[in-house]
Amino acid sequence: MAKKKKDALERANELFSNTPSNQLPDLAFAYMREMSRVYGGCGEVALTALAHYAQLEEGLPCSNPLYRPNKQDKKLFASVKAQL
Repeated sequence: MAKKKKDALERANELFSNTPSNQLPDLAFAYMREMSRVYGGCGEVALTALAHYAQLEEGLPCSNPLYRPNKQDKKLFASVKAQL
């Protein structure tokens, strides 16, 4: 039986809970910082940013529509990625 692909929110929770900020992938950290600057810094914004990263950079699916990036989020992500 094929292994189920990890969900982006699962991956975001892993990164949020188990990875110190200074050990996050550079793009994930930069996007999380920019999302916090735009929306305000809190755990939910950080988790959302990491879920977006998992989808947009790692190609993971996301079963929870609340954590899927919209057009504005995708544009912000692309802008952050272009600056790295």
